[in-house]
Formats: sequence, structure tokens, C-alpha cells
Amino acid sequence: HELKTPLNSILLLSKLLAGSKQGLSEDQIKQARVIHEAGSDLQALIDNILDLSRIEARRTPLNPATVTLAPLLRGLIELVQPQFDAKGLELRLEIDTAAPAQIVTDPDKLRQIIKNFLSNAVKFTQAGQVVIRLAATDPAEAETYAVQISVSDSGIGIAKEKHEEIFEAFKQADGATNRRYGGTGLGLTISRQLARLLGG
Repeated sequence: HELKTPLNSILLLSKLLAGSKQGLSEDQIKQARVIHEAGSDLQALIDNILDLSRIEARRTPLNPATVTLAPLLRGLIELVQPQFDAKGLELRLEIDTAAPAQIVTDPDKLRQIIKNFLSNAVKFTQAGQVVIRLAATDPAEAETYAVQISVSDSGIGIAKEKHEEIFEAFKQADGATNRRYGGTGLGLTISRQLARLLGG
């Protein structure tokens, strides 16, 4: 609360100033927009740090329910579609008929994981497409895992030797990636921790 309450005031007031048509010059309106964007980035960082802290302290409650997967994935597509449209990227959902229609899991945590993947996909893809796939698991893993959900894109990719490193907190593939694309480097760390909590 000590962090978020003053930050919410900054976000609200800077948004009001940026949208104001009275008494502010164009430069002042631009400056208010910069304050709002910087505040939004800071809010995302605080939220991610709080999420990670809760997970590591084992204070993340799970609320399992029977989840019908196709509507959940379509709902996520509707949520992020404007970001993909803005970059001219195609976003597709592919559902394997052999995949289970329902699983028991925490729907909010599952949404958060896939949303993190989609956020990375739109951030690191300049042209082409992003595909969400719902598939049956490999027969060798069928007793351990109920389903396989993946997000693939035609973006910049990740060097093989960096595959483990990118799941560490505050890490991205390299410094140039961070400078060019921004981000906290926590999305994949949180996603892996949540997946493990869900038994994935």
C-alpha cells in the first residue's frame, strides 16, 4: 500500500493532465504523458515483484476449478488482440481435437502465464504471426501432464544457450534486448513458478 497508493495518485493525475485541453501547452501535455507511461511501467514492476515475493514465500493461494480451455484462450485473444492489430500481427488459436476440453486448475494463474507469453510474443515480434496451441501431451508424459499449451511467434527468438538464463529473475537474453524492448525480466520467472505451483 505504501508504494501503490501514491503511485495510483500519480497515474490518475498524470492521465487527467495528459487528457486536459485547457491551460496546458502541447509540450506540457507530452510531459504529462511521459509521467503516466513511466508510472505505468513502475506499477508493472511493483506488481511483478509482489507476485514473485508471494510465490517464493509460498503465500500464493490456489483456487482450483474445472476450466473449459477453449473459451479461456479465446477470451485471452480478445483481450490482447488490439496490441496485435496495432503492429499488424496475425494472432491464431489452434486446437488439437485430441486435447482435453477441460482440466482442473486455477484459471487466474493459467491466464496470467499465457498472458505473459502473449505479452512477450507481441513485444519481440515485428512481423508475421503468433500462434497459441492447445494440444494433447506427448504419450510419454500423459500421466504427469494433462495438456500442452504453447505460444510460438515469428519474432527474434532466443539463443539456445540463453534458454535457462531467461527464467532467472531480472534477466533477459542480453543487455541490448533490455535497452531496445524494455521490460522487467520477471515475466518468465513468474510464469515458470506459477506453472510449477499448478503442477505443470
